[in-house]
Amino acid sequence: MSLSQRERSTEHEPLISVAQAAALLGVHPNTIRVWTEAGRLAAYRINPRGDRRYRRGDVEALLAEGAQAPEAASEAADPGVREAEMVVLGRLAQWSGASATVAAVCRAAIETIRAHLAVGRVAIYLVRDGSGQPPLLETHAGYRLAPPSELAETLTEHDGGEADGRRLVPLRSGGERIGILVLEDDVGAVARIRPAFLGTVAAAIATDIQNARALSRARREVTRARALRHVTQELTGKLDLNVVLEDIADRTRSLFDAENAGLWLLDDSTHPFRPAALRGLSDAFQEAVSQLTLDDDAIGVRAVRERRSLVVRDADTADGIGALQQAYRAEGIRTACLVPLVSNDRAVGLLGLYHSHDRDWPEEELALVQSFANQAAVAIANARLYRSVADQAARMRSIQDLSARLNRLTDVQAIADAIVAEASALAAYHDIRVYQVDWAAGYCEPIAFTDRLLGEGDFREALRVQ
Repeated sequence: MSLSQRERSTEHEPLISVAQAAALLGVHPNTIRVWTEAGRLAAYRINPRGDRRYRRGDVEALLAEGAQAPEAASEAADPGVREAEMVVLGRLAQWSGASATVAAVCRAAIETIRAHLAVGRVAIYLVRDGSGQPPLLETHAGYRLAPPSELAETLTEHDGGEADGRRLVPLRSGGERIGILVLEDDVGAVARIRPAFLGTVAAAIATDIQNARALSRARREVTRARALRHVTQELTGKLDLNVVLEDIADRTRSLFDAENAGLWLLDDSTHPFRPAALRGLSDAFQEAVSQLTLDDDAIGVRAVRERRSLVVRDADTADGIGALQQAYRAEGIRTACLVPLVSNDRAVGLLGLYHSHDRDWPEEELALVQSFANQAAVAIANARLYRSVADQAARMRSIQDLSARLNRLTDVQAIADAIVAEASALAAYHDIRVYQVDWAAGYCEPIAFTDRLLGEGDFREALRVQ
C-alpha cells in the first residue's frame, strides 16, 4: 500500500474522546491523560481549543496488550484496589495546575500514596539540573529518622523491583531520569501495588514535576526580564551613590536566589577592592577580599582582568580556585558567580553572588546578570558624576562667598583669618598657612594658620620663612 493510501485509510479511522477511551480500557480519564503524557497512547488535537481524540485502533491495541497480562488484570479486578488507584491518579492530576511548585507536587504525591495505598514511608529524590550528581532528597514522610540526604548511585540504578518491603521507582520524563520515588513498608503494602500502576504513578509525578519546573523557570525569567527592563529607569534615576550600591546588591541577590552577595568598588591602590554593599558575608571574608591585588590568582580578580562573568562550582573543594578557597570553605560557599561591573570598557566594580549548594548557571542567566551589572555600572558612573558636579558646584559657591567677604575687608590680618576659615570648603588639607611678605626684612611672616600637625605652643618663629 502506498503512503497516500495509508494516509487515506487512517484519515477515516474513527476517533474517540478521552471518556470513551477510558470506558473501553476500563480506567479513569486521568489515566488516559497520564498515558498520553508518557507517550503510551497517541492523542490528536481536533479543534482550536485543543481537545484530545484517540484512534479506536490505538485504544484497541492497548486493550489487547493489557489482555496479555491476566495476572495484572486479576490484581486490578478488586473494586477496592481499582477505586484506590483512581483516587491516586485523580489527586495527582489536581497538582498539575499553573500554581503548582516542585515542592508542592512532591508533598502531595507522597501524602496521596501514603493515604490511599497504605505505604508507611515514602520519599522523593530529585536530580539537580546539570549537576551530574546523585539525586538529592526533596521531601519525605513517615520516617522516624530522616532518610539520607543523597541517594547512593548504586541504588539509583534500581529497576523498580520490590525487595524487603522497599521499592525504588525511577521518575522519568521525556526519556530522562529526573529522580527516584522510594516506597518502604513493613506490612506488605508495597508488595501489593501493581508494578504497571506504580509506573503510571511515577510517570504522572515526573510529568507534574517537570511542568512545575517549567512554570517556575518561566515565572523567574519574567521577573528577571521585568527587573532588567526597569533597572535603567530606576537605578540611573538615583543620584545618591550609596543608595545605588545598596539597591544593586539587594536586587541581584533576590533575582538569583543567592544566600550571600557582595559588591566591591575598584580604585587605583595596591589593594583595589573596597566593600560597598555586603549581604550575609562575615568580617573575615571581607578582610580576605580587601587583601587581594590585581595580580593574585583568584576568580574575582580574573573576572575583573578579563571583564567577563565567571562561575566556580565546588568552590570550597575544587582545584584551581585560588586565593579565596579557604574563605569560601569557612563561609560555606559551594557556588560563586563573580560579575565585573564594566563601564566604558573599564571595570569599576565586582559583584559576587554566592550559594551554599551546587548551582548551575546557564548561559542565558550569565548573560542576564552581566547585563544587569553593566546597567549598574552606568548607574554608578552617573552617581559619581553627579557627586563630582555637586562637589564642584559647592566649591564654586564657597569661592563666591569668600570673594564677597574679602571684598568687604580692608585689614590684612582679617583677610588672612577669613581665608583660613573658609579654605576647608575648597580643598581637603591638614593645615593651612597664610604668609605676608616683608620685602625689606627678606622674610615671609605667618599671619594666620592652623596648627593641627604642630601641637600646642606659639610657632610663629618656627614658621617664618626667609
